[in-house]
Amino acid sequence: MKVRQFYSIRVDLNSLLALIVLSGLLLCVFPQFAASQFILSRESWNAKPPITQRMKRHRIKEIVIHHIGFPKDGNKSIGQKLRKLQTHAQRNKPWGDIPYHFYIDMHGVIAEGRDLKYAGDTNTGYNPANRIHIVLEGDFNREEPGAKQRLALQSLVGKMRSKYSLPASKVFGHGDRAPTACPGEHLHRLVEVLSRGGTI
Repeated sequence: MKVRQFYSIRVDLNSLLALIVLSGLLLCVFPQFAASQFILSRESWNAKPPITQRMKRHRIKEIVIHHIGFPKDGNKSIGQKLRKLQTHAQRNKPWGDIPYHFYIDMHGVIAEGRDLKYAGDTNTGYNPANRIHIVLEGDFNREEPGAKQRLALQSLVGKMRSKYSLPASKVFGHGDRAPTACPGEHLHRLVEVLSRGGTI
């Protein structure tokens, strides 16, 4: 009986190892899977609880794309960047949480930010209601979005459009909705393609 149990466990471990190897091969051959299939949870980057008293619920009607406005930083992990952004939002601003619903880092990793059911913060007018706010790491007046960032953005926008039944015409750059240079001219060109249902 013990021999049979050991054999069963060994088979399961072999299957698991084969799955891990296969997943690695898929990511090498089809790198878009890395960006399109996985979203880093708030728990994974050790987010603090939101201050919901400062926040308000909303109904999603459009998607707005931002850039972070600073050059890409390869010296910090995505968790360090998100925790710093959240701390700034809650401590130095009257905001209840990280200001964006999703963050796409320089490597195309997508992370959860603010809960999708919450809009901008009460009485501040920041990140108005009824919009999904997506931010990409970089200053796209000076830099170009990387290939993995483009793949991640394409995938994420597609998922959100499908989830909320939004037409391509409901995808905007921040500057289309407010007097700002965000998301930068290089990213805004890609946003225009997405807003026409194109592929970037």
